[in-house]
Amino acid sequence: MRSSRDNRVRLLLAIAAFALAGLVLLDKYHSSPAATTATTGKAPSAATVPASVESNPATSNVAASTTSPPQTSPPTTSAAPPIYTVATADLSIQGHDLSGATVALPTTVLYPAVTSGSKRFGLVVFSPGFDIDPTVYLPLISAWAAAGFVVAEVSYPDTLPSSPLVEYNMVNHPSELSQVITDFVGGSPYVPASISTLVNPTEVAVAGQSDGGDVSLASAAAACCMDTRIKAAIILSGAEEILFGDSYFAHGSPPILVVQGGADTVNVPACSEQIYDGAPQPRYYLAIPAATHLSAYSAPVGPELLVTRSVTVAFLEKYLDGASVSTSQLDALASSQGSVASLVDGTAAVPLVGSCEGAPPGP
Repeated sequence: MRSSRDNRVRLLLAIAAFALAGLVLLDKYHSSPAATTATTGKAPSAATVPASVESNPATSNVAASTTSPPQTSPPTTSAAPPIYTVATADLSIQGHDLSGATVALPTTVLYPAVTSGSKRFGLVVFSPGFDIDPTVYLPLISAWAAAGFVVAEVSYPDTLPSSPLVEYNMVNHPSELSQVITDFVGGSPYVPASISTLVNPTEVAVAGQSDGGDVSLASAAAACCMDTRIKAAIILSGAEEILFGDSYFAHGSPPILVVQGGADTVNVPACSEQIYDGAPQPRYYLAIPAATHLSAYSAPVGPELLVTRSVTVAFLEKYLDGASVSTSQLDALASSQGSVASLVDGTAAVPLVGSCEGAPPGP
């Protein structure tokens, strides 16, 4: 398993590599009609990726770094939500699997670099995909932190490319995810007070991609694993998973945003269509026709990633922060890059095309 030092180095290098491209595209986005619409009142922010990185000395088991203040765009008709400088920390959280055995849960935290205790932010626990380096998601999750959320990216046992890969162990991950939530909102020796005091314990969301999306969905909506502290869920190319039983949404679910690439051959669109069609309202389906399994969530920063960033930030602001984000504003953000993406919401269904291997029968 990757050490904290190695993970930190990879993290900093990855942020520096994509930051410049992200800022150029972000400036274009800020000046677009969709961005002007979205920043009217308390509406979704167009979060940015930090421009540069400088390391601070490590303290205890936390290796922290902060980024310089991001560039700002010209003012619109009303003040845009703040864009925060992002700090990072590597935590060595210890949890337990379903058998009670102790497991390591290395967690990279990205959070607004403000004075501890001065403000509280919503917590987003992010679960990466199986056999995918967690740093590939930095262009997306850094934007969430810059928009004003504490993002905890958890690496589960036997899922990292550098570890023995045992996909079946996914059955343990919803329980481990809940332990991470507890550590951040309830106080823990594994989460320093400088970070835990930034978290609003009543504003918790989960997000995940691929198998990580399966885990996040199970934690939010499966009868086996539902954590009622979760107030919103973002499922990126995920699926219902028979490992977690066949009872999804039997007890409802928090608001859900499902994001799916039309050219994804790993997690086919039918998997995300099944989630959306089975979920209660409020529910949203962001379709990105040309996106592959990772292209809408990772570098290089292009139109697919820009749409995903802006829509997911708006969703989090609406359901964690209580921002007044209308459906028309979400639609505008989804169409901000032309025909790259489209949004379905509410009572509208998405036609189920084909089937999702490994998922329980749909409704």
